[in-house]
Amino acid sequence: AVLEWYGTAAVTDPAALSRIEALLSSAENLIGGAGCPFTAYLTLTTKDGRTLRIALATDSCGVYMSEGAYYRYASGNEELFSFFAPQAIHEAISDPDALALLLPYLNWSYYDAAYGADGVFALIDALRAYAMPVETTTDSDRLARMMTVMYATVGLDGYHADAYASFLRELYDYDGKTFAWCCLGNIGGKHAESVVGLLAYATDRSAAETRRTLEALIP
Repeated sequence: AVLEWYGTAAVTDPAALSRIEALLSSAENLIGGAGCPFTAYLTLTTKDGRTLRIALATDSCGVYMSEGAYYRYASGNEELFSFFAPQAIHEAISDPDALALLLPYLNWSYYDAAYGADGVFALIDALRAYAMPVETTTDSDRLARMMTVMYATVGLDGYHADAYASFLRELYDYDGKTFAWCCLGNIGGKHAESVVGLLAYATDRSAAETRRTLEALIP
């Protein structure tokens, strides 16, 4: 499977290809069409040598287009794009604006498999520079930056979970009130649970105590 999106990336891992096949083959036809921008192109090579090319929505919708018909394969495109994202993220590591757009598709385990420990630590350094810039930022900009990195918790395991937890503690010490508002007032759900759990681990407290501390910071 080869995706043309922020460059070109290929997936050959059998397990990943099986999941991609399952996602796309279970799609349902959208009779009314879709108003999405289809600016990513996926080329699939089948076991019998056939080549299929489809256009993927790039506005977070889990929709693809083939031969003028539209199909919904998931509620969002994060999982599908995450298989191809490591290369794009790696190439955007020195471009904060591009990196911010790609972080929703980050799976740390995939990134680790592609670029190893050095790559993971370099990416965390890039997140640190993005979320805690040396130059002064506005309140709204700081909020947006913190929210962006808090969504990047998928696939954390082992040493990169430790490193990311330490990064979150730095972010909390940098601006606790904005951190609390981002976590509990904005992102919510599983992402907030992950952030609270990781911060609790980094500060050697329980998740319940950490949540209460964050709640007390929200006006």
